Amino acid sequence: VAAVAFLVWAAPTLGRLLGPSFAASVPAIRMLALIPLLRCFHYAAGNALTGCTSQWYRTGSHIFAAVLNVCLCILWLPHWSWKGAALASLITDGSLGVMNWATLLYLHRRQAWASEQAQAVRS
Repeated sequence: VAAVAFLVWAAPTLGRLLGPSFAASVPAIRMLALIPLLRCFHYAAGNALTGCTSQWYRTGSHIFAAVLNVCLCILWLPHWSWKGAALASLITDGSLGVMNWATLLYLHRRQAWASEQAQAVRS
């Protein structure tokens, strides 16, 4: 959250620090500032998937996210230029977070169900 706030706040100073040619990059920096926050969510769930020996689920979600990003860029870059690429990146990182957390929830529920079944057999 601090990184997002800093990037949004500091974006206008980029033109003054690096020269007037960077002044036009302020909207791009502000739009892409959400990526560190989105990455926190998908890294947390992705690391949990790796830690519970479910690396293939994480790999699958990354492959899906890569294909999604390529498709969105093919569709949006010709029409919206850098804004299309930035939006594709935000959607890709957001969907990766949703996929990783949904997979983690699925695996947790599957394990809880298996434990309940094992308990019922023992009883």
